[in-house]
Amino acid sequence: MKDLAQTIKSRRGGIQWLLQTVLSGFLLGCSVEPNTPPIPLYPLRGRVTLDGDPATGATIKFLPVNVVKQRTGDEKSTRSFRRIPAATVDQTGAFQASYFGIGDGAPVGEYKVLVFMLETPPGGGLPVDRFQGRYLNEDHPVATLTVRPGENDCGTIELGKK
Repeated sequence: MKDLAQTIKSRRGGIQWLLQTVLSGFLLGCSVEPNTPPIPLYPLRGRVTLDGDPATGATIKFLPVNVVKQRTGDEKSTRSFRRIPAATVDQTGAFQASYFGIGDGAPVGEYKVLVFMLETPPGGGLPVDRFQGRYLNEDHPVATLTVRPGENDCGTIELGKK
């Protein structure tokens, strides 16, 4: 009976030690400085117009030409991100790129610019692209741009109804 009590006591202590170790490792491994993105982001701003008027409500996707990579601390190791910067055009035609949060910018790199604008068709139904995919062709992007450290203003991107 003493052996059984000792076994239970030693297992309980071992389980507690294991849980404490795992929890400590989890907390240390997950500690990140608040509001610090894992890769540097730089402001990316501009305007989008449609036949000279603000393209209010259009969505812009910035498709990386090359894979975005981040150092993980190991000189030989890099991590690729599948996230892409995006923006929504406001009522003045202006936009600010977002990556992790609203208006936080984009990583350094070269991007293809794609644009679409979802609208609900008359009578209801699923939203459709007002431009019918005209500006979503990766082989023929609306523009290409390069994000560099610091402020990035890509000027005005002019779209036509055609």
